[in-house]
Amino acid sequence: MTTIVLHGRKVVGGRSEGEALVTRDTVSGWGGFDPRTGKVVETRLNALQFPPAAANAVILLAVTLLIIVGLNRIVDVRKEL
Repeated sequence: MTTIVLHGRKVVGGRSEGEALVTRDTVSGWGGFDPRTGKVVETRLNALQFPPAAANAVILLAVTLLIIVGLNRIVDVRKEL
């Protein structure tokens, strides 16, 4: 493994060593990952693909309601009780 040394301007004094976080994904400059574990903890809505997920939920709700209405027309629940 090769060693790469990065130099930059410091915001807070001190020295640091460790592994770099390398990703092709967008990570916010205000956070986006847990420095202790190195895991990405991005919580933006676009990371969850909010519009497609909402559309899928609406379709699922409509299909569920249609199934319930169809079953109620086929089976008279009051007679079954």
